Amino acid sequence: MTEKDEIVLRKELEKPAIPENWDYEESVKRLKSIVYKWRKLTEEILQELYIARAILAVNPSDAAKIMHGANAPRITWAKYCNEIGIHRSTANRWLLRYGSAQMRLESPKGNFDIIYADPPWKYDFSISTSRAIESHYPSMNIEDIKAMSIPDSTDAVLFLWATAPKLLDALEVMAAWGFQYKTHAVWNKMKIGMGYWFRGQHELLLIGTKGKGIPPDTTNRYGSVIEEKRTEKHSRKPEKIYEIIEAMFPTQKKIELFATKKRKGWISWGLDIGKD
Repeated sequence: MTEKDEIVLRKELEKPAIPENWDYEESVKRLKSIVYKWRKLTEEILQELYIARAILAVNPSDAAKIMHGANAPRITWAKYCNEIGIHRSTANRWLLRYGSAQMRLESPKGNFDIIYADPPWKYDFSISTSRAIESHYPSMNIEDIKAMSIPDSTDAVLFLWATAPKLLDALEVMAAWGFQYKTHAVWNKMKIGMGYWFRGQHELLLIGTKGKGIPPDTTNRYGSVIEEKRTEKHSRKPEKIYEIIEAMFPTQKKIELFATKKRKGWISWGLDIGKD
């Protein structure tokens, strides 16, 4: 199906209640027959996908035990998507693109001194390259990223990831979120990637402040080049960055936006937390 075939739902979708007794096999059977024949997304598909992801993405092992007993094999969100005939990233993109605000993650709540964010930038590359990126995660356009409600404190520091092609976009986002650019660090991935001009081997970690956001103590100021080999997991950032931020700001409240996993001492917010 091409993007021209996709039809935006005209009405707001209501967030479905998560049933106590959800039947995995019945859900797969019902959606499989629909997905193979569909010409447009329907509320029925989205709501069933929403329920399945809510149950399976949090703790696949527990979900399997609840439905099939203590010795049940692990059931994952990726397995569910495969069984109904779509890729997990496609299902995630449907929920992100077509869901109403209620269908998506609620905006993060609270006031945090440290904001760490790795937005899923949308690229204007060739069709094949763009599809390759979308196969790893559902991307967002810059206007949607800029419009996000950021749970920052009056005095806060932002750590914002940007690739070289997205540098100007990242600076726009930083300004839209109310932060003033200060400096940046460079992650040397120690592995050459793709690129139309240079083959990319680095990413940028921009730092911005608002209010009285101040630099860390001199004893906790690190070199501006971080060398850590890129993993096979698309877009995963170095573990070292968490350690650096925690050393720089040991007592401040921290949140990670677009997180893929939880970390002790942080609030983690993102669609992909806990997914396989």
